[in-house]
Amino acid sequence: MKNEQAKVSRIGTELVNYFLFRRVTHLSLYLFLEETETIIEIRGNIGERSVNLENIIEKLNAPRLIEYDDYYDELLGKDIERALHLVGYLTDKAEVSIRNGQLIIKLWRHLLKK
Repeated sequence: MKNEQAKVSRIGTELVNYFLFRRVTHLSLYLFLEETETIIEIRGNIGERSVNLENIIEKLNAPRLIEYDDYYDELLGKDIERALHLVGYLTDKAEVSIRNGQLIIKLWRHLLKK
């Protein structure tokens, strides 16, 4: 579980960095740590800027590659342009939307049974 918490922390940090790099303001990050999954939600004001939702959705919904979980985890924080691809490889599902001028990204990461 400790390793899982470290991965979730790095995913959250990567999302915050992604938002800050794109000058999204008033950020909120929510973590829901459950027994079977973790849900990460980040939201921030984008104002009048346009965002390519399809591109974000495509990157975040890349299939999770469990066998490379530790490898992709180690790459987080090294390349802001590939950040969403890496987060996508570490998560199972993503929803992306814009509501009331806020970009909202919600991710699910299922806990692996050992």
